[in-house]
Amino acid sequence: KQYYKAIIINKQWYQRRVRGFFKEQKEELDQCYPYERADKFNRGIRKLGLTPDGLSFLDQFRILITHIGNAMGYIRMIRSGGIHACASAIRYVPDLDDIVNIEELTKEEELPADTIIAAANLDS
Repeated sequence: KQYYKAIIINKQWYQRRVRGFFKEQKEELDQCYPYERADKFNRGIRKLGLTPDGLSFLDQFRILITHIGNAMGYIRMIRSGGIHACASAIRYVPDLDDIVNIEELTKEEELPADTIIAAANLDS
């Protein structure tokens, strides 16, 4: 039943040619939709009835749009947090163009042979 009423709202929207009306008279209306026409549309929606909570179907649609907007905002917030976390962690990734050879450093410091062998294993 709810789906059927949503279809009726959609039909009313296009039957009244809200979009077409606005496009045709955009310059005359100074890009403002007339209050009288919007009020007439709202009364037509009210004729469809109210929910048990006392909300019209236009009110339910507003709530749905709000939920969708909140979900999109949440997704963007999670994405931004992930990007921030990755950007903060990237400083610990070594620069591949400037890799230090540990074996050479151990030879320069004249460390024991076992340490040099271990450094060579680490480098490979």
